[in-house]
Amino acid sequence: MIGMSKLPVATFTRFAYTGALLWSSTFTMIGDWLGEEWPHLSPCLPRALLPVGLAVAPLIAAGVALASTRARTRAKSLKPPADVRVRAPGSPRIQNRQGARRTP
Repeated sequence: MIGMSKLPVATFTRFAYTGALLWSSTFTMIGDWLGEEWPHLSPCLPRALLPVGLAVAPLIAAGVALASTRARTRAKSLKPPADVRVRAPGSPRIQNRQGARRTP
């Protein structure tokens, strides 16, 4: 198992190398297509990419907030209720806070 996602090594490797191949191929193709035009386009890029960055930043923030909320909700749902007590097999019954006898 690898990382926080607990993926098996084979699955992690497949995702990691596929993503790396796509990422590097994309920039290699962009560099090939722009070629000699790069010096003419590079001064314009900051002005052109600013609106893109301003549009993408809130989407990333919303995604992080959603993931955080889901993780907290999932963690709360995994906690046992406060009045639940665990007993060892063979031990006598226990009482909950209301005094009712029960077998967990």
